[in-house]
Amino acid sequence: MLLPFVDINLDSVGVYFRSRRGRYLNLLALGMSLLVTPAWIVLDELFLDWTNWLPAWPSLISDGLIPFSVLLLGLLMLDEMVKRAFQAGTEDRILFIFIFLLAALVVLTIVGIFFRGPGMSLYWPWDMPTH
Repeated sequence: MLLPFVDINLDSVGVYFRSRRGRYLNLLALGMSLLVTPAWIVLDELFLDWTNWLPAWPSLISDGLIPFSVLLLGLLMLDEMVKRAFQAGTEDRILFIFIFLLAALVVLTIVGIFFRGPGMSLYWPWDMPTH
């Protein structure tokens, strides 16, 4: 909702994705999100077990705050990478992160609807147990 208020470069208003570099960065954001999000889901399902690694810690921290912090740190590192590698301006970086998170939301929605079964475990839709 606040994206229009962060618009500090009025020269590119009305230009899709701000510039040629912006279009490239947003395609990159989409591709990265379509690769990273399923990889994180599989990694979380098969390898990451914060609750057993930190049994004495409250679930809110081990299953909530720590994974959220890891994802937030990853997003900040991604933003810094885009800033340095592509010399992207503020608007390009905001759109990059927005497209990345929007694509991740779509992937998470599709996985949640079609690839989750009992106990939120991953299943192929055709292998779903019927009870």
